[in-house]
Amino acid sequence: MFYVSNENNFKRYSSDQSKFYDNLIGPIKLNNLSLRQFCRELKFARANLTRWKTGTSPGIETLFDIVRYFNCSFNDLLTRENN
Repeated sequence: MFYVSNENNFKRYSSDQSKFYDNLIGPIKLNNLSLRQFCRELKFARANLTRWKTGTSPGIETLFDIVRYFNCSFNDLLTRENN
């Protein structure tokens, strides 16, 4: 199950349940962006990446921003990859 958070109430999810951070890194690398450049262009705090890496879910508005930026689907970001 994936929990969406607002800015003041972060909820954790198990890394077994979501691979958001891993799925986000793929398009960043594919577009030859540094993590700093990605954050700067979307006006995200770099600390967001740390929270996402440790299992805090992004808010829905943030997901929309990322989907629009990379022209991808929500499934691309939220669905576990089959390894």
